[in-house]
Amino acid sequence: MKEFKGTKGEWIAIKPDGYDYEVTSNGKEICWLVFNESSEVEQAADAQLIAAAPNLLEALQECQKFLVEIGSEESGMAYGKNMNAINKALNQ
Repeated sequence: MKEFKGTKGEWIAIKPDGYDYEVTSNGKEICWLVFNESSEVEQAADAQLIAAAPNLLEALQECQKFLVEIGSEESGMAYGKNMNAINKALNQ
């Protein structure tokens, strides 16, 4: 399975005083999130999901390895959905 080539380290979503959300890793800016019509709750949830993306990808890849080990890749829909998500994340 291909490796994630994005920014390494723990991603954190922060909201500097009066600004939109920022996702950082080890003090390095990954992205700014600019929202137009989203509520504050939606903005916070979106920022947290983006910050969790590397962890989610890693967990999904581990699940795929397990599905292969138990032979579920041929019969389960989960395998195909997982592979589609992994390929999308890794731009394949």
